[in-house]
Amino acid sequence: MIIARASCPHCAAPLALADGQRHALCGYCDASLQVTPAPGAGSGDAAPAVTRRADVPPAEVDRVKQLVLDGKRAEAIAHYGRVAGLAPAEATAAVDQLMWPAIGQMVRHMPLNAFGFALYGVLIAALGGAAAWGALLGEGGAWWGWLIALPAAFLATRVVVAFLPKARSSWISRLGARGRARVVKRVVVRPTFVRGGSIVVVAFSVEPAAGGAPFLDEEVLLLRDESIPKLDPGNVVPVRYDEPGRRRVFPISPIEVVGRVDPVAQ
Repeated sequence: MIIARASCPHCAAPLALADGQRHALCGYCDASLQVTPAPGAGSGDAAPAVTRRADVPPAEVDRVKQLVLDGKRAEAIAHYGRVAGLAPAEATAAVDQLMWPAIGQMVRHMPLNAFGFALYGVLIAALGGAAAWGALLGEGGAWWGWLIALPAAFLATRVVVAFLPKARSSWISRLGARGRARVVKRVVVRPTFVRGGSIVVVAFSVEPAAGGAPFLDEEVLLLRDESIPKLDPGNVVPVRYDEPGRRRVFPISPIEVVGRVDPVAQ
């Protein structure tokens, strides 16, 4: 879930900023941003002023994004610090507040299809079996059995930890609370990640069907290429989300556009 304390001055995408943060990056339009805290911002209520830096080309911000997506956070920080002329602490704050570092976490809770459930089941069973077999060998006096059992048990635990968030998301995507979501922003971060499918980040403004205040959420979705236009900014689609929490929002499949709100009119 994101908290829109400010907006990108170039594309109006919501920005989640830490207190005292002076530099930021917009992952939707690749803008490098300067943040000026508002007078009296110590209360946390005043929105900071955000301006675009013209001296950092969008291509350099896109490079930062791709480095983070590749798991190279340190390189991303060093690269942005170099092109923006920032101290390491300032570059770190900017990169860490970019939505892209959260992609790793969001990818971990992407829903699974039937093949995904089967694959995790096979992995857990195989590693669990190897751990049990190694333990039996170790208890029988074969010291090398523990060399099999301990790593296999560790890996099995890691697989289970990775599986549980995805299983929960799969449940939410099918049985979670219902709502209607307006697409605020959308960007394709990895075209043709798989054949016919791309990784897309979408910012939703969700209105719960049961009533209550709307909320904002960003999600990483693996979408068929033909479904991406259905999530154009301004389109309204049915979704399911976790309640309480409101940290996971998934369009109901197949995605259906049920309305449209002109983004220019917002």
